[in-house]
Amino acid sequence: MTKPRAGAARKALRRTVLGVTLPVALVVSAGYGWYRWSDTGKG
Repeated sequence: MTKPRAGAARKALRRTVLGVTLPVALVVSAGYGWYRWSDTGKG
């Protein structure tokens, strides 16, 4: 009885981690790219 629940919890956890990690990675990469290409990043 516990195995399907554990699998569902793991799948939900993975989905939550992806849902959090992907936007954060996009924001970080976009911010880094903007910093690099802006006057601030050129020193």
